[in-house]
Amino acid sequence: MTEAPEELAFLEKGFFPFNIELNDGGIISYKKPYSSGRQLNIIIEVSGMQSNVTVEIKDGQSILASISNDEVDSIAFQTWGDEQVIRIYLSDSNQDFLVYHNPEPRIFFGELP
Repeated sequence: MTEAPEELAFLEKGFFPFNIELNDGGIISYKKPYSSGRQLNIIIEVSGMQSNVTVEIKDGQSILASISNDEVDSIAFQTWGDEQVIRIYLSDSNQDFLVYHNPEPRIFFGELP
């Protein structure tokens, strides 16, 4: 089963549960609002040994970015200097999936050399 931070870790980082009705079906979702009006959404679907993760950055009703991956091995909070990220470890070790959540939301998904 995929390793992911407990709900308390998300709450301590300023995330709030949302789409509670989905959480009974193995889907866990969190949102983090920003003073700019943007919102970072993380949806984790736990199924078997790996999980699916979708990350969205929204501005009002518009989705500015959305990335999904279904080969997630683990999820961890990390801090690099002044930036806080969620690193999503994938079964394909040649890919890097980072979700920057503080101070501002952004997503990096790329191939490693």
